[in-house]
Amino acid sequence: MIQYRLFILVFLILFCFNSNGQKVIKGEPSGYETEDGTFYIQKKLPVYIYISNSPDPNSVKHKLRSKKSVQYTNPMYFDTDGFNSIRSYWAVNKKSKTTASPPREIVYEVYADSKSPETYGLFNKKTIGYKEGKRIYPVGTKFTLLEYDAVSGTSRIYYSINQKPFTIYEEALTFNNHGNVNVKFYGIDNVGNTEELHSLEFIIQ
Repeated sequence: MIQYRLFILVFLILFCFNSNGQKVIKGEPSGYETEDGTFYIQKKLPVYIYISNSPDPNSVKHKLRSKKSVQYTNPMYFDTDGFNSIRSYWAVNKKSKTTASPPREIVYEVYADSKSPETYGLFNKKTIGYKEGKRIYPVGTKFTLLEYDAVSGTSRIYYSINQKPFTIYEEALTFNNHGNVNVKFYGIDNVGNTEELHSLEFIIQ
């Protein structure tokens, strides 16, 4: 019985160690504003709209409520990936306080994003052979990770080599040691969408 318990304890320790080493760091759904004021939001997040008569971020704000669309507001959700808008008819001239001429709308742009980034890798050298279904690359080969995100942009890329803890990617990975290599990687965009894990296995020789 003691040996059985000891076996279970060792198994749990090894399992926890492996899980911690390979823990995928998920993105946190959020909003994101660029330097030019463009605002992005994770599409699944609830949205509440407030109004204030002061630019002071600490001023009193009133949460808007809709009588016509009660069942779809507080919270509301954006239905479309990419461009969405909050509109007012019609624009008023700030100086004269009369309707702008010619008449025009006021449009607040919001970009919703539910799509994860796409990350891929490029080797700087060609394969020199195959072994057990795996590509063989020469010593000194570099592996560069590239990303693409259609809406809010990629915030960061994580990678792991041979089951080590995931690390933020900053520069090309160089392989100078002989042996089997397993590289895992994925991207997270600026509103927290997390890409599915990619895994590559190859040999350095």
